[in-house]
Amino acid sequence: MTEAGNALLSDDTLESDVFLRQMLKIQLPSPTESRLDGASIHPFYLVLSVAVELVRRGMKPLGKEEIALFLQTTDNDDQTHEIVEDIAHYRKAKDEISGRVAKRKFFIDNLTLRAKYLYGDKFTPTKAATLIDYSDTTVRYSVITGIFSVGRQSLVIKEDQLNLAFAIIDAGKPSLYDNESFLEHFHNPNLPALPTDDANFLTRDIEQLNNRLTEMAQITGKSAVLSGSIEGASISQLKRKRENLENELTTLKEVQFYRDQHSTEQVNDIKSVFESIENKEIIGGSDYLPAWAEWAVWRVFLSINTITNPISDTRGFKINSDLYPIHHAKGGAADLQFEYEDGTIILRKLH
Repeated sequence: MTEAGNALLSDDTLESDVFLRQMLKIQLPSPTESRLDGASIHPFYLVLSVAVELVRRGMKPLGKEEIALFLQTTDNDDQTHEIVEDIAHYRKAKDEISGRVAKRKFFIDNLTLRAKYLYGDKFTPTKAATLIDYSDTTVRYSVITGIFSVGRQSLVIKEDQLNLAFAIIDAGKPSLYDNESFLEHFHNPNLPALPTDDANFLTRDIEQLNNRLTEMAQITGKSAVLSGSIEGASISQLKRKRENLENELTTLKEVQFYRDQHSTEQVNDIKSVFESIENKEIIGGSDYLPAWAEWAVWRVFLSINTITNPISDTRGFKINSDLYPIHHAKGGAADLQFEYEDGTIILRKLH
């Protein structure tokens, strides 16, 4: 087993840290990947860079179509601003088109043009379709870093990971390593250095999370467990405190989420989720559809009457800090369970 693999199994290491470091190290050209002439790119870094730039410009997060069109067809780390401009133009043009079928045709036409330019004489419709499949793969691998969550139709930087995402990009693009140096670098579980390896960064993040927790506790009327003293804490202890605060904040956000579900805006959004599931528009591929189906049904029952059991106990599936589903419920237990003042509703095998 590699050193990175051992780090993944260690109780002293956060799983997301290991995946984040490894994803930042993946590069083209590389001895572990098929050769791509002219490539000079760290694929995950580019995804993160574009996502950060979209946030800074106040634009919506990356969609599946945009990943296929503008990220899967890029071979250079230095094209972030070009890609964001292309995304802006694409969105504007698509917004001017009416109808789901016409919008889909617009995407396919653009994808075909991009694929023909990319593959030249070797172009086939299958190669164009492969770019869509690769976009789902990009989404899934981006999520394991802990920085992103999967929105219904977009890849979203988590609210509590924005500071980390910005700091990584502001530190500059990673170095490209030759074949011999790359493997040594790739197998080192402590490289590259992350902003979260710095006690000052973690302390600032913990302070912000404490403030956010205090605010959410006041909004929800619930109690919150803050970090307590962090003086003299080690880096690993600070990381655990940060993670615990993120989980505590998610719990309070879920309470407020429950209270909001009866509103007209949320009811309309629930309907929209079911439409996206029916049309298979969920980003990340068909593997995510069962989780989103459970999430949508969960929201329907959250909007009914007053629930007496803890909100986190009403679902058998996990959610992330943005309250989106991570995976569908495990077998052998209820998918959903709602306790009301006049009875209990248990739902099983929703997919």
